[in-house]
Amino acid sequence: MQERNNLSRRQFLATSMAGAAAMKASGSVSASGHTYEGLLPAGSGRILAALDRGHVMTLMNGNSASFSRDLGETWGEPFPLLQQGKPMNVTRNHLVSLKGGTVGMVYAEELSGAPARHADHRVLRFATSRDGGRNWSAGSDIDLPGPGSGSSGAFLQVPFGRLTELSTGRLLLPVYWQFNGLHPETRRAMATGMLDGYRIGLEGHAHRPQMSGCFAYFSDDRGSTWQRSTGSIMVWPLPGERSLGGFGGTAEPVVTELRDGSVLMLLRTKVGRFFQTHSEDGGENWHEASPTALSSGDVPCDLDRLRGSGQLLVIWNQTSGEEIRNGYYRSRLSVATSADEGRTWRNFKTVDSSPGLEPAGRLSPPPVAHIRVNPDAGKLPSGFFRCHYPSLAFSGDQVLMTYQYDTVEKGKRTRRIKLVRVPESWFLS
Repeated sequence: MQERNNLSRRQFLATSMAGAAAMKASGSVSASGHTYEGLLPAGSGRILAALDRGHVMTLMNGNSASFSRDLGETWGEPFPLLQQGKPMNVTRNHLVSLKGGTVGMVYAEELSGAPARHADHRVLRFATSRDGGRNWSAGSDIDLPGPGSGSSGAFLQVPFGRLTELSTGRLLLPVYWQFNGLHPETRRAMATGMLDGYRIGLEGHAHRPQMSGCFAYFSDDRGSTWQRSTGSIMVWPLPGERSLGGFGGTAEPVVTELRDGSVLMLLRTKVGRFFQTHSEDGGENWHEASPTALSSGDVPCDLDRLRGSGQLLVIWNQTSGEEIRNGYYRSRLSVATSADEGRTWRNFKTVDSSPGLEPAGRLSPPPVAHIRVNPDAGKLPSGFFRCHYPSLAFSGDQVLMTYQYDTVEKGKRTRRIKLVRVPESWFLS
């Protein structure tokens, strides 16, 4: 495969399935000519590892990877991932750059030889590479095997947020569990809308019975052995329940270490905004979750720290309550920074937005209560797209933002990974 030619922002938008409509609607990123925006090679994962000398690595289809030597503008020939000389075959993999030039990977390994009713079980493992990701260690188990597919309605130990190396040397992995009620009446419940004469699915999670909670694994011996945090983090009690209860699930947690050594975790919820919790002991115990001022639907985010200014940076789908109900809960990608360790957020900017939405500054979050897309969200504008599941990576003064970019043509969705790269100064101006 030849390395892909660089695409300018205009070339990328003109050749995407969103076409001219997207070109008109998503012109919100600008960094005085220093912005790069383009699509990653087909099969790329959204989580990048920034290595030394400006190299960037992406995993592709679970068992191979590719390098970029120009921060994502062109990509080299994919190469296989080898574990003790044999090809790896893994899923749910996450990359992280560790101290000393080591690359770490959390991955799920499917169980072999299990009885038919347990064929969807898997175990989480951790491996390292000292040659930039080509060869990997044997790997160590993070936890006991557990179910991991929708056929049983149970997902235990799902890794999501970036594996983080704390200042103490501890490795901290944010994880969640999820249980689904697979009743005939609700199994296929979904919100839909009309796009160019075709009915498309918009949202299913909040239309089906579902419970979820977050926790963390941690290792103090460079990943050889792992322990689990105490309990699970959920939204409870919900306002309006007279302090008697009312359950709100949390999922897809992300973490970062604060200056005082504590850890901040942001949590996806179904109640109109992100919640947060803190740990003062490196992730072993977590406080009750509390609401943030980051307005959102039932979506994930990413969280990290700008390397130059030291301010926190969050990237997520910022939407108002009305936009959520109308089906746009994953169609605007926003960023914000915090100079006070996550207590307040400022410098709200739009990275990408679909036709039907305008770029936005700070949006006021709705009241804390369950909120979802209307079962029939109505007509969507031509060129409508979703930009979601964002991830951050850093190299020098450059910030790389990757996310899933979903377009629809004749009712069929196409998903690619989109990369936007800007200098750190853009977030603070």
